[in-house]
Amino acid sequence: MQSALDEGVTHTARLVTDPTLAKVTGTYFNRACPAHARHQAYDAAARTRLLEISRNLTGVPFPTTPLQAA
Repeated sequence: MQSALDEGVTHTARLVTDPTLAKVTGTYFNRACPAHARHQAYDAAARTRLLEISRNLTGVPFPTTPLQAA
């Protein structure tokens, strides 16, 4: 039986190294499968509020636009 940590590492390593996923971007995964995130992830007001809270708590000036792939 795998631990939660082992399972998480296995799935993360696959997302990083699997050549069939090389061009997959912006997709939410639940364990090893593409999935829909919770409804708040699609709510622009909730995302904006989370960004504000994150900036206030950490002092990090997170960008307001997604980073572009190099």
